Amino acid sequence: MKLLIKKILIMLLILLFIDTLVSSLLITGINRYSGINKNALVLCTGTSRTIRAIDEKMLEQGLGVSVAQYAHHGATVYDRLQMLKIYYKEQVQPPRIVVYEIEMSMLQDIKRSQNLYARFYPYVYYKDILEYIIISGAKWDEYVPRLFLKMMRYNDSWLIKCSILGYTNSKQKPLRGKVDLDAIQNEHVVKLSWQIDPKYLLYFEETIRLIRSNNSKLIFLYIPVINIYNNSDRINHDQMLMFFKKYAVIDKDIIVLDYNKNYEGKYELFHDLVHLNEEGRDKVTNDLIFDLKNALVDPSGSTLSSH
Repeated sequence: MKLLIKKILIMLLILLFIDTLVSSLLITGINRYSGINKNALVLCTGTSRTIRAIDEKMLEQGLGVSVAQYAHHGATVYDRLQMLKIYYKEQVQPPRIVVYEIEMSMLQDIKRSQNLYARFYPYVYYKDILEYIIISGAKWDEYVPRLFLKMMRYNDSWLIKCSILGYTNSKQKPLRGKVDLDAIQNEHVVKLSWQIDPKYLLYFEETIRLIRSNNSKLIFLYIPVINIYNNSDRINHDQMLMFFKKYAVIDKDIIVLDYNKNYEGKYELFHDLVHLNEEGRDKVTNDLIFDLKNALVDPSGSTLSSH
């Protein structure tokens, strides 16, 4: 009996060792991919539009400072709030600038990506991230085992892919090719409206408080989308911009950058209706380099080059 107990204990220790080792390797790769390990001066956060519009390495070289890009396909304002919580918790010092993607439907309660919460399991050891996962719909028999077996937190092909990309210092490849103009003309475009869901407004304002309480400057970045969307309701579109500009009037360290006005009619820069191709990405990144150089200047007039 004693021998059996001893063998069981040895097996449990081996399992614990493997679980700790593998999960440590995986989260290290994910943190590298997301820039969480960089202690960056500039953080760019958003959705797939941010991923396709900003070249992290080009921005880093142009500014001469460390840059992180932490974005998820289909992330809502609520999801992005959790991403920022994770980022700030994991940093030695907070970023000096947060570039935050804005768009027409971001404050509406629209389900954009199925079970996105699963990508937050690597950080389930934070209480508020666990609460977010539960609120997002995870059942107890899904999240409870992941509290104890760390490797189960990475049961998602996207997480494995990101970890590998992190170790190879790679990013998703830019979109190539131009939008099909004939397809645009024939496509039924849903009329956009600028609506504010009270719940999402609370999430958004909590996001602003989180960023500003950490003394990070906040840049609202309006990434270009093809004007066929904005023309469906130009009045609502303009109201949306005014909404974000009100925050900039109240706080001098909040800035609105509207890149849409210069590029929305230049179809050759788009891969589809809402995502830029490689040429469009390069133009937006160059514009961002120019604008962030000014934002990186501190009140004394010197450039912030390190923490």
